[in-house]
Amino acid sequence: MHQIVIGPSTIDFGEVAIRTVNTKPLVIVNHLDIHVFVQIDIDCRELRQSLPLTQVVPPRTLSKVDIVFESQKAGVFQRSVVYTVNNHIKQHINVMAKIVTPEISISQSEIVLKPTLGVPQTYDSTGYSEVIKLTNQTNGPAEFTWRPDKISPFAVRPSQGTVEPHSTLNCEVLYFPSVTSPLNAVFTLDVVEGNTERLSCVAEFASPLVKFVERRLGVGVLPLHVPHKVSAALKNTGHHHAFFQVLNPQPTPFCTVKPESGCVPVGGIVNLELSFFAVDIEKFDFKIDVRVRGGKKQSLRVGGSVEPPLVECDLDTFPFHGVHVGSSLSKTFTLLNPMSSEAEIVYNLNKYKDFKLEIPHRNFADDDKKNYVEDNYYHIYLSPGEKVNINLVFSPVQVASYDFNLPVLINDMIAPPPPTRKISTSLSRVSSAVTEECMMSTPCRRVTATAMFPVLSVDKLELNFTASPFDTNTFTPDASNSNGFNVKNDSNEDVSFAVDIREYSDIFEQGIFRFTNEKNVPALPALVEADSASWKTLKPGESTYIGLQFIPGKTSCSYSLSLPLLLETVDQYPYRVLSVSGSLDPPSLQFSSDHLMLLPTPLSASIVTSLDVTALNYTCPVEVSISVEEIRSDEGEIITPISLSPSSIKLPPCSKDKPSQTVSLEINYCAEKSTSFVTRLVFSDPLGNMFYVSVTGTSENCLLTNYPFVNSNPRFHLLSGETEYTQQYTPPTATPSTVSLISGGGGGGTGQQCESAPPLYTPLSTLSLRDGARNAFRAYITPLKTQAVEKEDVEEDEMKEEESFLLQVLNSAERWISHMGWSNLPNPVSIPHTIWQTVLLKKGTVTNDGGKRKSVFELVQNLCGRPIPGIPVNPPIPTNTQERIKLLHWQLNTMLTFLKVQGAKLTHIKAEWFLSLSDFLLWSHLSNFEAGLPSEPEDLLVIKHEKYSSQAWVDLVLQLAKVFVLVKIKPSKSLNVNPDSYKSSVYSSEERTLLAWLSHHFEQQRRVIWSDNPPPTRWIVSFDNDLLDGLVLATLLSSYCPFLVKLHFSDMYLNVRSPEECFHNALSIIHALRSLGIDYDIHPTDIMQPNAINMLLFITHLYITLPQYKPKTTVMFKGALHQPVFKELKIQNPSNKVISYNVTVVGADCASFSVQPSTLTVAASSHAVVKVGFSSSWLHPCNAALMLVSRRTGVACGSTLVFSLQSLVNDIVPISTLQVETAVYKLLKFPLLVTNPLTNGGTFKIALVESKGLKEGLKGKKKNTSSQVQTASNTTIGSFDVTKAAVPTNSPSAFWCSAATVELAPGGSANLELHFLPLSPGPRNCALLFSCPGVGEFLQNIEGLGLYPEPLTIRGHKDKRLKSPVDRLRKEILGSGSEEVIRYRCDPEKELEGVLKIPAENPQKIEALIETAQHRMSETEIRRRKLTGTLATASVACLESPSKDPAQITGDINHFAVHCNSKHFEFPEKVPYHPTEGAKLPFTFQADGQGFYPAKVVLVNSNDIRVYQLEVTCTPSTTQAEILFSAPTMQSVVQEIPIINETQHDWNLSAVIEGDAYLGPPTMLAKSSSTSLYPLMFKPLYQGEIEGQLTLTNVANGTVHMFRLSGTGLKPLPQETVTLRCHARQKSSHTVYVHNPAERRRIFQAYTDLDCIVGLHEISIEGGISVPYEITAYPIKQGIYKGVFSFESVRSASNTGCGRESSSSNAESHSVWYSVEIIVDPPPPEKTVDLFCEAKKALALELSISNPTDSEVVFDVTCEGEGVTGPPTVTVGPKTEACYELHYKPTFIGKSAGKVVFVSEELGEFWYELKLNSEKPRPVALPQLSAELGKTATTLIPLRNDLPDSSLVHVTLTNSPHFVLHSPRKVSVPGNDKIDLEVTFIPSALGTSDNHTCLMEFSSPQLGEWSYTLQGQGIRPSVMDAVNI
Repeated sequence: MHQIVIGPSTIDFGEVAIRTVNTKPLVIVNHLDIHVFVQIDIDCRELRQSLPLTQVVPPRTLSKVDIVFESQKAGVFQRSVVYTVNNHIKQHINVMAKIVTPEISISQSEIVLKPTLGVPQTYDSTGYSEVIKLTNQTNGPAEFTWRPDKISPFAVRPSQGTVEPHSTLNCEVLYFPSVTSPLNAVFTLDVVEGNTERLSCVAEFASPLVKFVERRLGVGVLPLHVPHKVSAALKNTGHHHAFFQVLNPQPTPFCTVKPESGCVPVGGIVNLELSFFAVDIEKFDFKIDVRVRGGKKQSLRVGGSVEPPLVECDLDTFPFHGVHVGSSLSKTFTLLNPMSSEAEIVYNLNKYKDFKLEIPHRNFADDDKKNYVEDNYYHIYLSPGEKVNINLVFSPVQVASYDFNLPVLINDMIAPPPPTRKISTSLSRVSSAVTEECMMSTPCRRVTATAMFPVLSVDKLELNFTASPFDTNTFTPDASNSNGFNVKNDSNEDVSFAVDIREYSDIFEQGIFRFTNEKNVPALPALVEADSASWKTLKPGESTYIGLQFIPGKTSCSYSLSLPLLLETVDQYPYRVLSVSGSLDPPSLQFSSDHLMLLPTPLSASIVTSLDVTALNYTCPVEVSISVEEIRSDEGEIITPISLSPSSIKLPPCSKDKPSQTVSLEINYCAEKSTSFVTRLVFSDPLGNMFYVSVTGTSENCLLTNYPFVNSNPRFHLLSGETEYTQQYTPPTATPSTVSLISGGGGGGTGQQCESAPPLYTPLSTLSLRDGARNAFRAYITPLKTQAVEKEDVEEDEMKEEESFLLQVLNSAERWISHMGWSNLPNPVSIPHTIWQTVLLKKGTVTNDGGKRKSVFELVQNLCGRPIPGIPVNPPIPTNTQERIKLLHWQLNTMLTFLKVQGAKLTHIKAEWFLSLSDFLLWSHLSNFEAGLPSEPEDLLVIKHEKYSSQAWVDLVLQLAKVFVLVKIKPSKSLNVNPDSYKSSVYSSEERTLLAWLSHHFEQQRRVIWSDNPPPTRWIVSFDNDLLDGLVLATLLSSYCPFLVKLHFSDMYLNVRSPEECFHNALSIIHALRSLGIDYDIHPTDIMQPNAINMLLFITHLYITLPQYKPKTTVMFKGALHQPVFKELKIQNPSNKVISYNVTVVGADCASFSVQPSTLTVAASSHAVVKVGFSSSWLHPCNAALMLVSRRTGVACGSTLVFSLQSLVNDIVPISTLQVETAVYKLLKFPLLVTNPLTNGGTFKIALVESKGLKEGLKGKKKNTSSQVQTASNTTIGSFDVTKAAVPTNSPSAFWCSAATVELAPGGSANLELHFLPLSPGPRNCALLFSCPGVGEFLQNIEGLGLYPEPLTIRGHKDKRLKSPVDRLRKEILGSGSEEVIRYRCDPEKELEGVLKIPAENPQKIEALIETAQHRMSETEIRRRKLTGTLATASVACLESPSKDPAQITGDINHFAVHCNSKHFEFPEKVPYHPTEGAKLPFTFQADGQGFYPAKVVLVNSNDIRVYQLEVTCTPSTTQAEILFSAPTMQSVVQEIPIINETQHDWNLSAVIEGDAYLGPPTMLAKSSSTSLYPLMFKPLYQGEIEGQLTLTNVANGTVHMFRLSGTGLKPLPQETVTLRCHARQKSSHTVYVHNPAERRRIFQAYTDLDCIVGLHEISIEGGISVPYEITAYPIKQGIYKGVFSFESVRSASNTGCGRESSSSNAESHSVWYSVEIIVDPPPPEKTVDLFCEAKKALALELSISNPTDSEVVFDVTCEGEGVTGPPTVTVGPKTEACYELHYKPTFIGKSAGKVVFVSEELGEFWYELKLNSEKPRPVALPQLSAELGKTATTLIPLRNDLPDSSLVHVTLTNSPHFVLHSPRKVSVPGNDKIDLEVTFIPSALGTSDNHTCLMEFSSPQLGEWSYTLQGQGIRPSVMDAVNI
């Protein structure tokens, strides 16, 4: 079975997407000599597509089975698949897969849209566009849909689509701003069955430059009550669309501003219409404020005045007297408007039907200023100063009498009656602003009229005659040619009448008309002739007949006569008017069209059309011959491109009423030469009549001319002689749901046969023209653009293919003329609507440049470079409308003639088609009026104008592009273009040059851009389908701008299969153009839905523009990495105009370059400087392009300047240099701090570049890091110096870094671990290159030095030296342990001889090779070797051994070179070395005296280096002394030991100290001839006796000084003072760390003398470590407590006894103690009690106290507070309560605080807070005093002082006259005593009046305040005591 290999054993598909088919092979190898039958058992749906499941494998062959995996659900798949070999042996393989759902990631979650400067901005594209990239990392397609969170002006296209596996797709984010549009929106990307992503969109408005053309608008004088409109223009002079809003759309009640908001396009103007309707007479001055979004507010001041109307009439009255019924009498009067404002007069004759007005027509006025009649209302418009003549006609229909005033309205106000009177100027209401009085004339006049009965009746008033020329040859008068009328007298009197023929006397003299009688005999009736008059008189009731005959000549004629019938008695008006008409209808031909416009065709293309002919008035059969007038080609040759079938037609007899049958004439047109003509078809009959039909036709091999034919005939051949095209590009086929995204018009094909073409030229206007047709494919954008446009959108599915194409041509012409037709700013126009207003001006029209006239003639002048001959540059515009129309028509005719001379094919276009609709109507009326023809109906003229105007403008624009732009295309030498102009029947030589140019660059660049998978060769033969996928345009742009490839073209789809991919390519092209600053209006949909005309104009622009992008020169920047380099470029302007440039740097490395300024203006004939800076972030050369693109800002537009920018890093300066060193074969791991010096962060890749030896070019900050193996000074042993050693070229890399990448923020740092493992001695240099795509690179340098390897030991070597105390010093002295030292001992007087047996293998080298090999293993290899246990075997070392290839080894590997650093040893220079036996190294040693003699021996060959350390000791006799120490435990004491050196040499002494408590320096220098002090420290770790020994060895001679050390460890000092602060009855903790200095674990017991401290009694501590111990204090009383807390080690943790340790253990006992101070604050009060009491009075309070314990508790009570007293103790029985009585007796008035504190030993401390409130006491009433009047009464008032000290009392009496105090007002009362105050009452009245009351108040600072009330009573006096006299 082992000879049948089936594998791999595990098939891991990794991550796969659901519903994707994944295949991996299962290989079957048969090493046997027989056939093998293999059967695979598949038992799951996911693998059922695997084939073949059974097969027979022939001997010694290999076979494969495709394991196919497909899953329908996500998750982890793992299945074991069993296979059977020869139906006997069963094995299995594991199939694993992780099935994931589709997932799309977006390049950024937030996108900011800003208008891009230099990008064309139209109504469809506002310049707010950004690209977001969708990435599908799975192996399955991912369908997505963009969903907005809410309706917003943002859009993402495509709104839905599919991202192919492992591909990216660009989506365009658009913003359609308005004045109120929000600035942010959120879109959600929904992936079908997958994830969702959120995209936040933010728009930032630019600062537009918008202003009013006029700062102040004077509207002049406005009419009252008449609407009046004035325009104010907003002009955009910036580079971005401006969105505005009128803040006060109705600034005054009589003015309204529209529109209230809108958009002013770049270079365009928006007119604000101010509509006035004044109702008051006033002067006004107001301001209109306009807010511009993102810009400054604009204001416009508007001023004017309103005046009343005034109309004058020249007649005072209108008398109509004696007018017979049926007659008419008119009065002519004149109206004059003398004012400076318009006036509208309305005559209302609705009540007077017999009257009418004959008003003049205003055919040349605007629609709102024309005169018209509506329902007997006669509207007459009078401009300022205008005078009109009007007829008032009275035509009565019955007998009546009239007397009235004409009803007249002037400006909607009733005109005053005829008498003139003094009135106010306000006819409707009086204005508060201005009120004037004036005399106002009125057109209202009095009308008087009388209608009389008719005296004559006439039976006919109209006579009509017709005749035929054939009839005139045999003319005889008969009734059919005669007619007449009867006249009868209906009155009661005789009536005389006559017929007036004075006006038509010539006609009657020629006999064309003659009068007859009843018998048809010529007879003259009563006539009024030029020189005589005869009257016919009829009696009452009498009648007469008057006949008339019509006898015309043979030629066609027509007559119309109006013969007045006059009464002899009436001379003011004719009684009746006879209408006589006569016509001679000759034979004629009628045609279906009088003018044929043939479709412009390519050369040799044939079209067929038909003409229908109908005959009239032929009385006999005739044959009409047909011919064509002469036609000449452009070269002047006579050609015959028109053939007719048939050449003659036969017509049967016919009449006017019965015309002949229609005959169809077939016209075939095919021209071999270029021509444009107007000719006629001539129809001749035998009678000599000639009939004409005009024909216009054009043939030319130019797509701009014949585009309608090419679109209608896509299979028409493009190049003569070529019938098919190899490898022609086939556009992608779209699904039905997305066909609108990629469908486009024709413009080229491969067939030769011409399909049936529309015979006539179909004008664009007949295609339901809408401006929105340009957005017909806007359905691709979600949501639709919401801003208002003037025209409607037309859906593509509602249009025919031809209509769609022609509308795209219209759109192309509009955009081309708007952006490329003008020299400075773009001039937005739309055909034909806005171009009438913008290009063809009227008087007073505001233009784009603020008053300077910009017309179509300037457009032609700009394109051709010179004015049109005969047309002034800026001619004045006539004020008269008729003169203006005539001048404009003449100028347009002159322009057409000029263009025809230049080669434009415009023969079929008439000048009037360029006029606006109103001008066209005026021109039609004017031309017919001057020709004497009747005016055509206005509705027909409107249809005619719509039919031809749009097409005329489109053809004019395309012909301008042809004769002035396309002619500039000249083929270069590299293009193989046939100069024959007739090589192609469709394309001109210039167009063929463009196609060859495209093909050339596509073939040249397709393998450069997409070298891995270039698209196939393509012959570009059309301007639409061949450019559909964008690849041709990408190759074209990259040929001139190679830096665009990496930025835009590298990720384009080469095989477009969906509209999304096509849009992706188109979007890449558009953004490449924007990065170049190419100012051309083109969008992604223009490329993916190409129109041949649009793309031709675009390619023409590129042909002219792209050569400017060839770099003028190369600017080289040389410098160090990260060091800025600056250069200046001098830009010279030799012209006499200012030139402005946009300065940008583009290219993949543009971020490394900077440029100032971003906009550059170069004055005329001057120069400017551009400063370019470069700061390299990359080691590789950077390339970019500096572009100076001229700005179209009203100044001169210069050529684009491009400079190639290249860099060269000629010096590398690392950001730092780190120096490391280690021994050979020893791994050094060291950290490296990496700091990002770049301005951006990211994930940096790490690359190590190592070189042998140190590089001088890498300079930087150095940081020293060395290993502790050897110092850098010890680099020489013998003659071998490691710093100068040459590193072998085949030596493996010594540096390694485990991290492949590192994440660094801008300016951030990170630590990396690096390994340094040299395999040979010598210096090395390693450069760490950190690189992050899109961020930059930087370098960090490491200088490494491989020192001598560590000394090796020789196994089996016997130490011949005696043991000595010096052994403990070896590691410190020699840098190695004693196990690596080869020791010898000898007598100082003898020579030592020995042989070192060098082993064959170097174990250090083997370990180093294993480590090096592991660094270079993959994860899989490491995992495999770990499983097999071979990760650290010798086989791994062989992978990296330099000797594995003997051919690579240079030098001698069979001998070791020997080097030694000691003069006491002698070794041979070389010793032989055998790879299996090793080598033997003999040596001799001779000492200079007693001492210690170390040496190092280095063995070196080409492949190995070894170091051996030897040691020979000659030990002299030793001396010994004893030193005693004592110190507290954990405290140190230092004893300085004097070392007396009486020799003349310094002694290097090494110290070896034994004993754990003794410390000292390992070495010291004893100066010669002096005493040196050796400091020895004693620091006991435990109490007790500690022994030790100090050995000082003279390194030079080996002399040893020994000191016996005896120390005593005393009781330790406190470790620290622990201070705790807390409240009583609350816990407080502190943590201390207890250290166990012993080597084993011990148990410590805790002791303290403070009862309030609690904690663990015992803790166990491992040897040599410290553990935390928490001390907790819980005091129950306040105060300050001081004590001790100690730890004592009582026993080892292994000791199971419970008592103290043995005496030996106590010797090592250890104690630690701490001084403890606890500051205890009072606890929070149990309760707060408020006490209120009057001063000098007492209050008792009982407090309840409980005892929860089982014993009696005595509380000590402390009362605090003024006047608070109580028992000093209180006793509470067990588990009972007691009441404590508290007394409060305040002395002073006021508020104070107090407390009562209870303290016991058992329960601790608690207290109550007292809030003491002492109130003023009420006065004390004393007994009433009674005294007789005239006598007194006395009382004593006691004053008591209970205080020990005397107190001063102040006494106040309120009634001093009646109560007298017999003591001072301030009385001193001794302490603990009292005094009595005597008060005397003196009554003044009987009884107890108010005067006998007194308030006696006492106040004392010590005793407080109190008062008494004294009341006295006066009684009747008794007998007075006797008085002795």
